[in-house]
Amino acid sequence: MKTNIASINLREFFSNVVVVKRDHSKVTFDKSKIENAIRKAFLATNEEDYSTLVTNNVLFSLKRKFANLKEINIEDIQDTVEEELIKLGFAKVAKAYILYREKRA
Repeated sequence: MKTNIASINLREFFSNVVVVKRDHSKVTFDKSKIENAIRKAFLATNEEDYSTLVTNNVLFSLKRKFANLKEINIEDIQDTVEEELIKLGFAKVAKAYILYREKRA
């Protein structure tokens, strides 16, 4: 598998990012948690799984939005997931993701 400059830059950026959870605790950024939540939304809608594509778009968007920050709130990450799902035309999946998000809040 080829590694491109963009993925190296993303990996480097997110290796220094901390996620602030709802209870104000801080955890290391974990891309797989985003991708798993997106995958569950695709599965809930019986849509073809584009979770990897959406996750990559989310990562680029987060890096663009929060380039100067080392801490990102979980709500900002989840809002960005919703935005990317809708932007990519996955409104039904976005709705499932929102419902999933509400259950976990």
